[in-house]
Amino acid sequence: MPLLEHSFFTQLQGLRLISRRQAQGRLFGEARGHRTGRSGEFADHRHYIPGDDVRDIDWPAFWRLRKPFVKLSESHEERPVHIVLDATSSMSFGEPSRWDYARRLALALAFVALDGGSSAQFILFGKQPEILIPPFHGLNRFRHLCDRLESVALVGDGRVAESLMLLPHLCSGRGLVLVLSDFLDEQPVGRSLSALAGTRHEVVLVHLVTPWEAHPDLDGIYELEDAETSELTAVDSGESSLREYHRRFNQHAEELRKLALRRGTHYLYASTDKNEIVLVRKILSILNT
Repeated sequence: MPLLEHSFFTQLQGLRLISRRQAQGRLFGEARGHRTGRSGEFADHRHYIPGDDVRDIDWPAFWRLRKPFVKLSESHEERPVHIVLDATSSMSFGEPSRWDYARRLALALAFVALDGGSSAQFILFGKQPEILIPPFHGLNRFRHLCDRLESVALVGDGRVAESLMLLPHLCSGRGLVLVLSDFLDEQPVGRSLSALAGTRHEVVLVHLVTPWEAHPDLDGIYELEDAETSELTAVDSGESSLREYHRRFNQHAEELRKLALRRGTHYLYASTDKNEIVLVRKILSILNT
């Protein structure tokens, strides 16, 4: 997976993960493990954004780097950001693959969280959920995060519903849970979403879909292989079959959206041909709707 260019991250500077469920509309980061201010023990820096108290600017750093940074101090209240990635084999589909797109989007979201002073944690689920990188603060470990994500291999058959059910045990604190997945599972995810919604977290389901899935270009009879089970299925791409495919495809997305609404979580349909920054901005937007 090619690492995102520096110019990509400069476009993310100044963006903040803001949740309507946080007290008084506070920013993720400033109400959590780190906050601006002159009280408390120094912890890290983040980029200055309009509205910050100029007294919090680290002036020696400004004169060295010619860029304004504000100091962050330790806070007693933790508002972590948990980024959850589907690592099952079905994520390998598409060009770019859902997996590559999910990793780039996850890095963009992590950058926004860390640059805002929040802690970030990465969780993968395949056979079962596991912590890839435990909660950490600051951009000084961001390169390590990129390297770890680059080295992760997909794990084959997995259970989305079962993994989501176990997530509350891995996501501590009261914060934000971002689940990036194709949500392809034979088991319904309704009960799992109820378990997640029952936590103190705000949850966003990012439904990753490739353009080909939404509009398949097929003509004739094809033998399709299930990426997770290796099961082969003969498919006739005639007009009636395509109509049925579109009906089921749209039904799957609509059921996810309605489930999320009923469980008090957010749902975002994310096409992998869209710029990742556009998706980040959409996520920030739905957190305030």
